[in-house]
Amino acid sequence: MILTGCINTFNFLIMKNIKVVLVVIFSIITFSSFAQQWIAVSPPGYNISDASFSSEQNGWFLARDTSVWYQYSLMKTKNGGESWDTAFTFPNGAYVQRLQMVDSLHGFLKFDKYPEPTKYMRTIDGGLSWEDQGPLSQSNRYFFVNADTGFCDVAHDLYKTTDAGLT
Repeated sequence: MILTGCINTFNFLIMKNIKVVLVVIFSIITFSSFAQQWIAVSPPGYNISDASFSSEQNGWFLARDTSVWYQYSLMKTKNGGESWDTAFTFPNGAYVQRLQMVDSLHGFLKFDKYPEPTKYMRTIDGGLSWEDQGPLSQSNRYFFVNADTGFCDVAHDLYKTTDAGLT
């Protein structure tokens, strides 16, 4: 009887230790797998405010140069982030956000430079130049599904455009 109790206690301790070891091994594998899946691809010296990729290789991000107050640039990659080039530099003092590229040529962003009204801008050449599309309505959010069709919310209503918001 005493021997059976000792064996049961011994088996219980072994099973408990095996569970602890398995949890530790699982945790190590999970965390090391996560670390291997994400690789930093942004260049140093920039604060990134928004990023948008139209494919695995083509991507852009809005970058604020940390050495200049409110100096935003649009950085572009054609090789999945292995290297980045400056596609466009916005006027000093502008606040640029909400970048959305819908393909390799067409994209939209929100542009704010005091005292001018907030507006949204559009590119048709991959970010090399930006066209003023006029004042941004009361909407702070918009989403385009292609170069022409987009949606925005204004005062609890949803609006749709089929001409990139020109009318």
